[in-house]
Amino acid sequence: MDDKVISIFHLRENAARRAREREEGLRAMDAALNEFQENLLNLIDPARRRTRAIVYAANHAREWAEEGARLQSLREQAGVSRTALAKTLGVSPQRIARLEQGMPVVDERLLRAAYLLFLENLTAGKC
Repeated sequence: MDDKVISIFHLRENAARRAREREEGLRAMDAALNEFQENLLNLIDPARRRTRAIVYAANHAREWAEEGARLQSLREQAGVSRTALAKTLGVSPQRIARLEQGMPVVDERLLRAAYLLFLENLTAGKC
C-alpha cells in the first residue's frame, strides 16, 4: 500500500515539474517571438526605428548633457582648444562640440574614451 502512495506522490511531482518546464519553455518562446516581431517591424518600418531612436535620445538627453559639460570642463582645465583636440583625435571640431553639448555622436563611447585618454596623458606630461 505504501508503494502506491509514494508512486502517486512521485507522479504528481513529476507532472507538476513537467508543467513548470512547459510553462518556462512557452515564456521563453513567447519572448523570442516578441523580439523577432519587434525586429521585423523595425526592418519594415523605418519611421518606427526613427521614433524609437528619438525616444531613446530624449530619455538620455540630460545624462549626455552632464557628461558633455564634464568633458568640456576637463578640456578647458587642461588648456586645450576644441580644434587642437579634434586634430589630435582625427575627428572634426564639430564632432567634439556635439560630444560636449551632449548630442548623439557616431562612436560616442570610443570618442569619449580617446578624449579622456588624451587629456589624462596631457595632464600626466606624456603628450
